[in-house]
Amino acid sequence: MTEPSWQTSSYCAQGEACLSVTAPDDRTVILTESADPSGAILSADPATWAAFLRSVKEASTHHGCAPADVPAPLNGIRAAADNGTGPGPWIEVATGPGDLVRLRETSAPGPVVTSTQAKWEAFVQGILAGEFDHFSELAGDTRPVTS
Repeated sequence: MTEPSWQTSSYCAQGEACLSVTAPDDRTVILTESADPSGAILSADPATWAAFLRSVKEASTHHGCAPADVPAPLNGIRAAADNGTGPGPWIEVATGPGDLVRLRETSAPGPVVTSTQAKWEAFVQGILAGEFDHFSELAGDTRPVTS
C-alpha cells in the first residue's frame, strides 16, 4: 500500500512545520499539524471538507481580503456539508488563547489539531488560492468551493 503524500500551503515557510492535508482514499480527507506534539489528526469526508473551504473563503471575503492577503483572525468558523441545517459533521476552528489555533471535527471531537496563528494564516492563504480545492472533488463533489 502506498503512503499518501501530504500537501502544505505554498505560503508556508520552507522547512517550517505547517498544517498538512492528504487523502488516503476517495472518502477521507485528513489534516494535521506536523509540529503538534499530540500528533492529532482531523478526518473529514470530501463534502465536509468542501464546506470548510467555502466557509473559510466566505469569512475571508467578509473581512475584505484579496486572495493574496492574510485575513483577520477567523474565530469560530463552523462548517458542515449540510449548510448548517443538520447535525453535521462539522469542522470547527477557534483561536486563542494567545497565538493558538485549534481545529476539530465534531463527529470525533477528541482529536484537536493545534497550530499557531502564523501557520493558520499561511494555510488560509493556500485555501484562498485554491490549493486544497481538489480534495473536495474526491467523491464526485464538483461544486465550486468559492464563496
